[in-house]
Amino acid sequence: MTHEELYEGLPKEKAEAWRNEAIDKWGPAVEQSERYLQSLGKEKFDQLKAGFAECWEKLANMSEQDPESPDVQAEIEKHYTYIRQLWGVTDSSDTRMKQYIGLGELYKADARYTTIHGVEHPGFGEFMSQAMQYFAEHNLQ
Repeated sequence: MTHEELYEGLPKEKAEAWRNEAIDKWGPAVEQSERYLQSLGKEKFDQLKAGFAECWEKLANMSEQDPESPDVQAEIEKHYTYIRQLWGVTDSSDTRMKQYIGLGELYKADARYTTIHGVEHPGFGEFMSQAMQYFAEHNLQ
């Protein structure tokens, strides 16, 4: 898979800007993720994206619920599984607990993660942060 296929759907300039921002923040982890995702091939990568999008949508629809509820936590577990794949983490002993909690903080702090289908959901970032932290603290130690 090419870089263009990896960032398909984003305008080239936006994809490049986001990639550069990510490399500035997380360095070699971005390239590790890209290498892993490219190794999946287009079909498996498209399946991963579709599964993640479905999970994200379900979580958005659950954002009025208690982040610690069993239903939310079951969906957060799926989210965590997708995130590990997107990060290219294949070692099951490498839980990335701190990184996962940090991602939740990013969701809370960055408005790009609180807009779903063009509609702002300001409480969604806070919901995700709380749900992810609870999951991490109870399952990833």
